[in-house]
Amino acid sequence: MRALFSSALIWLFCPCVLVALLGGLLVSLLGNFAEARHSKHLHSSRKTISSSDLLIKLAPHTLESASFIADLGLRTAQVQKLDAQWIRVRSKQALDLNALVLRPEIEEIQPNYKIKLLENYQIEDPLRRAALARWSRRSREMTPPPALEKTSPPDVTQQKKEAFVVAVLDTGVTPGASPTWHNSREIPENQRDDDQNGYVDDISGWDFVAETPRPNDLSLSATDVLLYGGNPGHGTLVAHLIARLAPDIKILPLRLLSEKGEGQTADAIRAIHYAVDNGAKIITGLWMAEGEDLSDGNENKALRESLQYAADQGVLFVAAAGGSQRGLGSNNDQDPHPFYPAGYPHENIISVTALDETDNLAPFANWGAQSVDLAASGFSQEVMLDILGFKLNWEGTSIAAAQVAGATALYWSDHPRLRSTEIKAHLLSSTQKLNVLAGKSVSGGKLDVKSLLSF
Repeated sequence: MRALFSSALIWLFCPCVLVALLGGLLVSLLGNFAEARHSKHLHSSRKTISSSDLLIKLAPHTLESASFIADLGLRTAQVQKLDAQWIRVRSKQALDLNALVLRPEIEEIQPNYKIKLLENYQIEDPLRRAALARWSRRSREMTPPPALEKTSPPDVTQQKKEAFVVAVLDTGVTPGASPTWHNSREIPENQRDDDQNGYVDDISGWDFVAETPRPNDLSLSATDVLLYGGNPGHGTLVAHLIARLAPDIKILPLRLLSEKGEGQTADAIRAIHYAVDNGAKIITGLWMAEGEDLSDGNENKALRESLQYAADQGVLFVAAAGGSQRGLGSNNDQDPHPFYPAGYPHENIISVTALDETDNLAPFANWGAQSVDLAASGFSQEVMLDILGFKLNWEGTSIAAAQVAGATALYWSDHPRLRSTEIKAHLLSSTQKLNVLAGKSVSGGKLDVKSLLSF
């Protein structure tokens, strides 16, 4: 009883004790709140975020405030608008991430993650690579990649169709290699943005790498590709394979990968929005995106949201399931580092893996009962490189995906009233079932163009 009385006296005559306890509780709560805000906005640890090249998602209508960027203390930074909410911020000086994260106008912050071509044709054998390098130093005359053969399309494609646009987000497309989309709202070479879409003289697409209206496919020489890797003309071949199956469609070339086969999320976002806003019904994204590592809390949310924008507008996105030419494919459903964007759960994504010449799963190709939709041949008769005994044909899951994109465009252009979800359902239902794909893809089958067209 005396102890209780003493305790009561302490609480009665020492209110400072109560204040201290309540203050400690308040500090704890505020600390937890700040930590929650920090984890909400930063999708990777502070160590992995580059403070010199960030993608920032702003609250709706924030960009309408002219003073906002200055208020953030970004006067010396380069700020680029990507869409209605996402911006890219580049600065030579380190940005105060803690200060940015606490701003109520900012919803998300992430790095400007890299993207790159799936296939790498660099020679691994150091002796063969050294021999090729010695020859390269002695001779500057490179043998260019053989021109793509103009193959007659199958009989089922000979009927006339209305213009249907497929956007090829890749290394660019060589002019004249495929039927090209034309922007009728833009006047050529008048140095004005006639259609006020933010791109000057974009008559036939855009080069997001060089920021020019000429999205040409800039490839490295044959020896450079073999010695160092890079782009051997990937975008041109993708457009060629699509147009060979669907000769009456139009290709919208959007270059977001350099001659080294490298790009960045910011340009992918801009290219996706450009394609959707200019009438593309199908987008091909046959590359790999970095930034997804859920075990570490990393997430490329900016890319995810741009793909959702395409889905909301009824646009299909054909992606390559990925793999390794010099290794074994893996299960995209279980791999701790699966291939994206093919592995995203968006309903508008068509993820494609590759078969070899005998209709077996190609050894380099990934699979997944939930993340891979169907397969197609991953080998092409087109010769990519033919130099000094090094002869390579095009192969990879991107080759398979390009054929699926072409077949889908052919079918959809015949049935323009169908929604994207219906087109995807018909594509998967029309596949030819294969035992090797049972339990390794959603459809359990490979592309069957004739079956699709008669669906």
